[in-house]
Amino acid sequence: VLEEGQEKYALGTYLEILRDSSGELTIEDVTSKAFQDLFFQSQVDTPNFGYQDVPYWVRFQVRNDHEVNSNWFLVLGFRNMHYMDLYVPDPTSGTYSLIKSGVLRAQENPNVLFDKLSFELDIPPEITQTYYIRFQNEASMTLPLTLMAPEAFAEHVLVDQLGSGAFYGILLIMVVYNAILYALIKEKVYLHLFLFTLSTIVFFILYHPIIFRIIPNIPLKLAPIGISVVLGLIIITLVLFVDTYLDLKNLHPKIHLSAKLIMFVFLIASIAALFVQYRVIITIQLILISITLISILVLNLYLSWQGSRPAKLLLGSLIVFLIGAILGVSVRLGIIASNIITEDFLRIGLI
Repeated sequence: VLEEGQEKYALGTYLEILRDSSGELTIEDVTSKAFQDLFFQSQVDTPNFGYQDVPYWVRFQVRNDHEVNSNWFLVLGFRNMHYMDLYVPDPTSGTYSLIKSGVLRAQENPNVLFDKLSFELDIPPEITQTYYIRFQNEASMTLPLTLMAPEAFAEHVLVDQLGSGAFYGILLIMVVYNAILYALIKEKVYLHLFLFTLSTIVFFILYHPIIFRIIPNIPLKLAPIGISVVLGLIIITLVLFVDTYLDLKNLHPKIHLSAKLIMFVFLIASIAALFVQYRVIITIQLILISITLISILVLNLYLSWQGSRPAKLLLGSLIVFLIGAILGVSVRLGIIASNIITEDFLRIGLI
C-alpha cells in the first residue's frame, strides 16, 4: 500500500515467484486460475537463484490509496539482466500492456534510463493492481526490485552515476599512471598492472549497458561473449602481476610454474567463451576464479609469514579486492545473498 511520506519500497518480500520450467508460458497462462497456486512467496529482500536456463515470472500487488494517480519508478538493482518484460494491468479492460526492457534490448528501449533497468509507472488511485514481470537471463537470476517515488529515484540515479563516474575515473587515472611508469621505467610489473586495470574497465563497460551507449550498433550477443573473454584476461593479467611483483620465477620457481598453468587454463577458457554457451562457461570461470583468488590470498599470507616484504605490501593492497571478488563470485553463483555489500564491495576493492 502506497503511504503518504514513504518514497521507497523494497519489493523482495512482497513478491510471488514462478519458475517457468517449460520456458513457454505467456501472460495469459500465468494469470489464469491454473497457475495461481504455483507461485511461491519470496522470503528474502533480494531473491537470487544463481545461473538459470529458464525464465522466472514475478508478480506483486500495489494499492494506491491517494485520490490521484501516482508516478513511481520500478527499479531493478541487478545491472546485467538480459531480458525483463513488464506487464502493466489496464484497470478498465482487465488486459495487460507489455513494456520490454533488458540489457540486450538497450539499443531499442527508452526504459533503459541508466545503468540499472527501470520503468516509469502511473499507478491509478483507490484500486489494487497486480503487476507481472518475466525475467530471462543467461547471467545470474538476481531480482532486487524497488519501487521509488520520483524524488527518491532522481536521488538514486544521481548517487549511482556519481559513484560510477568516480569508479571509472579513478581506474582510468591508474591506467594512464601505470602506462607512463612502464614507458619510463620499463619494469613489467607496471605493464601487467596497466593491462589488469584496463581489462577491468572493459569488463564493467560490457557488464553494464554502457557499451551500447559507446557503440550503439554493436551486435547484442557480443557483450555476453566479451564478458567471458575479458574475465579470463583479468585473471591472466592479475596472476602476471602477482607473479612478477613477487619475483616467483627466481624465488619460488615451482609456484611460478603453477602461475603459468593457471594463466594457460584461463586463456583456454577465454577462447572457449567464443564457442560455449555463456551460462556454462561463466559458471566454470567463476569456480576457477574462486580457487585462484583464494590461492593468491593463501600464497601472500604464507610469504608474509616467511618475512617477504613485497608479499606484505601486496597483501595489504589486495585483501579488500580479493574479499570483494570472492563475495561477487559467491553471489553470482547464488551461494550468498545479494545486497549492496556483496554486489559493490568488489568495486571498492579495485579502487
